[in-house]
Amino acid sequence: MGSFRVIIVADNPQWRESLAMAFKAGSTGEVVGSHSTEELLGTTARLYPDVMIWKVESNCPDNLTDELPRLCTIPIIIVDNPNLFNISYLLRSGIKGCLPSRLLPIHIVHAIELTVHAGLLCLPRMSPESFQEETSPVSESLKILTPREIEILRLLGKQASNQEIADTLYISLSTTKSHLRNIYRKLDIHGRSEAVSFVLNSGLADKVQGFIGP
Repeated sequence: MGSFRVIIVADNPQWRESLAMAFKAGSTGEVVGSHSTEELLGTTARLYPDVMIWKVESNCPDNLTDELPRLCTIPIIIVDNPNLFNISYLLRSGIKGCLPSRLLPIHIVHAIELTVHAGLLCLPRMSPESFQEETSPVSESLKILTPREIEILRLLGKQASNQEIADTLYISLSTTKSHLRNIYRKLDIHGRSEAVSFVLNSGLADKVQGFIGP
C-alpha cells in the first residue's frame, strides 16, 4: 500500500488536531476525517478509510471490537492503559494495534506506518515475565551476533537508513552494508522488513540511545 486514508476518532479535538498535524508533517497517510466518538459510525461507514485510529474514552460503545473491523481495513485503538485490555482477544477480533495514549503523536504515526507498509502489529509492551517466556528463542539468536551487529540491528529497528546507521556509528556505508549482510545470514532473515520485525519482537529497539529515526 502506498498512500493511505486515515480517520481519527477522539473526543478531545486538540488531540485529534495534534495527531493530524503529525501525519501531515511526515507520513504517507492522508487524514480524511477527524471526529468525536458520537460521530464515528455514520462517518466511517460512508468513507471506509484504510486506517481508523480510535482514542478509546470512557463512553466508547460496548461493541467496540465488533464494530471497528467493519468500518476500516486497519483499526487501531489508543488507550490509557493497554494492560487492561485482552490483547489476544483484540487481535482475534481484527484489531491491528493497541497503543498507549502517552505516546507522542509522531510515535503513533511511526507505529501505524509500520503496520500499513510492513504488516507489523502495534502491540503494547509485554510484562517482563511474559517477555522472557515469549522471546527466549530470539534471545538465543542474539548470542551469535557481535556487539557491533547488535548496535546496527537496534538502529535498523528504529527505521534508520543505511547512511544514518553509518553516520551514527562512525563507520563507512560499505561497512554498514557488510554488517547487514552478515546479520541477515546469521539470523536467516530475508529483507529489511523481516529484520525490523525481529528487532521489535526482541525489544532491541527500546534500548537505542542517542538516535531518533524517522
